[in-house]
Amino acid sequence: MTRTGVWVATVAATASLLFGSGLPAAASERDDTGESASLAEFRSDLAVDAARGDSEAKNSLYKFDNLSTDERSDLAAYFLGESPEDISPDAREISYLKGSTEIVEVGDFTWETLSPTATKLSQEPTVVAKAAISGSKSISNTSTFKFAGVTITKTKVSGSYEYTGGSATKTLTYACTVVQNYQPFSDISTTKNGSYVSGGTADFGCKVVVKRGVPTPWGTIAWSTKEAIQFVRGNGNGVTSSGWR
Repeated sequence: MTRTGVWVATVAATASLLFGSGLPAAASERDDTGESASLAEFRSDLAVDAARGDSEAKNSLYKFDNLSTDERSDLAAYFLGESPEDISPDAREISYLKGSTEIVEVGDFTWETLSPTATKLSQEPTVVAKAAISGSKSISNTSTFKFAGVTITKTKVSGSYEYTGGSATKTLTYACTVVQNYQPFSDISTTKNGSYVSGGTADFGCKVVVKRGVPTPWGTIAWSTKEAIQFVRGNGNGVTSSGWR
C-alpha cells in the first residue's frame, strides 16, 4: 500500500471508530439541557488539564471559549450523536500536509495524524554476513481528532525492536496510550493487541474501544460501541506503515 493509501485507510478507520452510526430517532431528540450539559462537561475536563499546565489543553480551552453559537451547537450535536451522516472522510472538503502532520477536514472537524517517527536507540556494528549494522529503534504513531482546533481525543501506539541491516529481528517493548479523551458521555480504552516480527518487519497493534452514551434523567445510557486496531510497523530503515485496521 502506498503512503497515500495508508493515510486514507487510517482516516477512514478513525472516522468509523469515532462517529459510528447515529442514535435512534426517539433517543436523539435533544433539548437545551442536554446540549448545555455536554458542553459544560467538555469544558470542565479541558479546564482541569489546562490548570495542570497542559499546553494543548490550554490552547483547546481558549479555542473552545471562542467558538460561535453555531459551532457550539454543532459540537454538542456530535457529543449527543446527532451529527449528520455525511461527516466522514468520504465527504472531506480539504486534505493536506502541515509540517509532519497529515490533516483531513470535514467542516469544522479534523483528523490529524502525526507522521510516523523512528528513533535509533542504539547502533553497534557487528561482524555478520556482509558486515550489516545492528541495533534497536523506537517508532510511534499518534492520531488526534479535533473540532475547530479543539482536541477531543488522542491515542498513541509505540514500540521498540532490534534490527540487523534492513530487517527487524525481535520486538522489545511497546505501549498503547489514550493520551487524551475530553469527549463527554464516552469511555475510550486501548489495550495491546499483539506485537511480532514477520518478513523482517516489526508490527505493534493496539485495540482501541470507544463506548459512547447519551444523558437521560435516569443516567447515561450507552448506545454505541466501536473498536479498531491502531498500528505501526517498522524495519531496519524505520517506519514502513501505520494507521488503523
